[in-house]
Amino acid sequence: RIYPNIFISCYRREEKELQTGVKKGTYDLIFTWNTDGEDDTLDSMEVEKSGLSVVLYPSHPLANRSALLRENLKEEKLLCYMSDNGMPSDGSYQLLDTKSGDDPDIIFYSSDVESILMMVAAEEGISLIPTALLKDVPNPEHLVFVPLRSEQEESSVKAVWRKENESFALKQFLLVMGKGILHFT
Repeated sequence: RIYPNIFISCYRREEKELQTGVKKGTYDLIFTWNTDGEDDTLDSMEVEKSGLSVVLYPSHPLANRSALLRENLKEEKLLCYMSDNGMPSDGSYQLLDTKSGDDPDIIFYSSDVESILMMVAAEEGISLIPTALLKDVPNPEHLVFVPLRSEQEESSVKAVWRKENESFALKQFLLVMGKGILHFT
């Protein structure tokens, strides 16, 4: 509404394709849960923070809890939601490493949230998913979402763009986004 002559095109792509596209200039801006490490050619802005939820099946012994801590998950079989670049999409599984050096028992990796949720419902394991991704989940009666609590268990969505991109539309979008006019919840 502020800039009626700017047309915004939105695309949903695999994360790796989006990150390659923004680096090559195919996309002016992407929204992502994680970035491919440090890149001096890119800049970013946090758009939204999301807590993490432990996704359980209803008969799981932890399903009746109001919140969980990472130490509650130490012995669990985990279904890892990850990006297509081979990394856990929000870094949440690294948070499960305990001080004793124990690694989480990750038995399955997938970039498809729906597949992970179906496997949890089939009692194959449990998962950690950013809470923001769970608000529109169909058939939640077969799943239980319990918040993971501690100051570290947060995920953030970032807007990422090339520093050298001189696009007027991008600059205006970032200005509007920085003023808090755009809301992504």
